[in-house]
Amino acid sequence: MVVYKRQKSGGTIVQGPETKPPAEGELAERCILTLKEPPNHVKALMAWSVLKEDWAYRPGLGWYRWTGKCWQIAGDSMELAAVVARFFDAQNWQDRSGALYAYTMDEIARRTIVPEDSWNSADLLSFENGTLNTATNEFRGHRRSDYCTSVLPYGFEPEAQCPVWLQFLQQATGQDEQLIAVIRAWFRWILAPKDRRYKFPVEKSLDLIGRKGTGKGTLLDVLVQLVGEDNCGSAAPDSFSSPEGLGQLIDKKIAIDADATGYMSGIGNFNKVVSNEAVSVKKLFKDKATLRLGVVVVRAYNDYVSVPSSGTEGLDRRLCLIPFNHPPKEPDHRLSEKLQAELPGIFAWAWSMSVASAKAVIRWSGSVRAVQDASIERFCNDHPEYRFLIDEFPYGHEGIQAYDLYERYVAWAKRNGHKSCSNTKFGTLMNELGIFHHKGNGGCVFIQSPIWPKNTTFWAICAFPLAMRPDCPPNLGPKMPQALSPSRLRRVRRLREALNHP
Repeated sequence: MVVYKRQKSGGTIVQGPETKPPAEGELAERCILTLKEPPNHVKALMAWSVLKEDWAYRPGLGWYRWTGKCWQIAGDSMELAAVVARFFDAQNWQDRSGALYAYTMDEIARRTIVPEDSWNSADLLSFENGTLNTATNEFRGHRRSDYCTSVLPYGFEPEAQCPVWLQFLQQATGQDEQLIAVIRAWFRWILAPKDRRYKFPVEKSLDLIGRKGTGKGTLLDVLVQLVGEDNCGSAAPDSFSSPEGLGQLIDKKIAIDADATGYMSGIGNFNKVVSNEAVSVKKLFKDKATLRLGVVVVRAYNDYVSVPSSGTEGLDRRLCLIPFNHPPKEPDHRLSEKLQAELPGIFAWAWSMSVASAKAVIRWSGSVRAVQDASIERFCNDHPEYRFLIDEFPYGHEGIQAYDLYERYVAWAKRNGHKSCSNTKFGTLMNELGIFHHKGNGGCVFIQSPIWPKNTTFWAICAFPLAMRPDCPPNLGPKMPQALSPSRLRRVRRLREALNHP
């Protein structure tokens, strides 16, 4: 930098250095001022002082940027590196080795690190117009210090109404008030902030089943809009098979599969996500981490998703099926537009139910007849051996040789288009269903088939190894079952859970 010192004719300096060149005939001394760039540590601190309000580092996941309403995860570290480069450009610093960028970003990370427990408080819910503290019912502006990573895409209006939505539910459920209560409970549970540090008190996923045009797609679309598309992840079967797939569910409220099809192999991870147990996740350019995702799984399908024939007890008890069997007589092609305008009212409708009531309704959803029927149908679809017993032995059987039972099963499977399993596997499945067996003369194993209560209350299938159907002839009434061993009692209890009853 060139500066000049103004002088009088006698050589006395009359003013300090300045960059303006002297006028013609004016005496001045020409000086060269050299400014050195600060050391790397100072450069890093200067960058941190400017960027600290808008950037935060989350251990295991990386960088987050403040949007003005919530914290949003950065695509990768290059996004912050680009911001740092622009800051260096503004300072006109020329000395920028690769080590400087690495040191600067490490320094910013050390000074902006936010522990995992500080993210997404279990009491805060952010909207377009502010943040609701659900513990105190206080509504206030957005704050960086809340470390919320999602915002609902509409304003908080506790007095809003939703008449079109209520009319849609009446039509889609066939005016089934119990089923509407289950739907409302699910909406309340999905919207509620959750403490991600612990297992969910509701270890259930929501499954919507029905033909095309019956309303399940409309309900799912409203749910997506209610939580915001940015807050939804994928619940496709392959999403649960890899850490990369599970990594896409970080900071999401719900995991959705709008058209579930195919075969689900990753049942173990699916169960863990539904229960909010820790799973291995991986983000791009990051090492694997173990996290509780805190998402609710919602799936919709026209036909049931295939699962393994055994080892599905944990899956069976985690599914809550809501059937859609009532297509509208006159479809409203502007229904989605009308429902979008009612989002604040739909939120208020769901929010007016307490969390405690919502959890109780979901836990006891198996007592609702529509849920019962859908759950039984799904269970029979996943377990054709169970359907075989109902079809072949509707009134039970005193005793049949195990091999003969298996042969009848193979013939039944062939007639009905099912692939039969091996004899050994069949015996294992019978044990899982709680079917009695004992050894008779000559070491032959005999099976005692229960009387299957097709038309009795839902829980009767699981509550008793033997139970009477209403239309069972009097002379074919069941005998009292033998005392259950602890292991067989556990199998019966698992079967009860599998059929979605508490």
